[in-house]
Amino acid sequence: MPMRPVRRAMCGCRPACARVRRAEALGEVLVQLFQNVERHAYAPGAPGHVRVQAGVREGQARLLVQDQGAGIAPELLPRVFDPYVSSQFGRGRSGLGLFIAQAAVMQRLRGRIRVESRPRQGCRFEIEWPVPA
Repeated sequence: MPMRPVRRAMCGCRPACARVRRAEALGEVLVQLFQNVERHAYAPGAPGHVRVQAGVREGQARLLVQDQGAGIAPELLPRVFDPYVSSQFGRGRSGLGLFIAQAAVMQRLRGRIRVESRPRQGCRFEIEWPVPA
């Protein structure tokens, strides 16, 4: 007897599944941000620091990721979350990392991501998303 396609699937673990999806999205964002620091903030082989802070206030989760590296060039800063934007584009870098991070924050966490940066003073990424009640 041929199998019929499934038309509807039910999940009885929605709160747990939602937490897993948020954790996966947050993990993806952190990977992209840490890779960005590794590739752009400090010279190859040079030591550097990354500061991560997290908290919840008034129903919003907030995550800060900050480095003290090279910073983002002022001409790139307004477009840093656009696809294919990179200070190293064409030299083995696709320019998709921060675009992927922003997409995960906006689409999967239903939040927002912002960046502040000055040349030679590092970057500060702030991520906020709603915490379900």
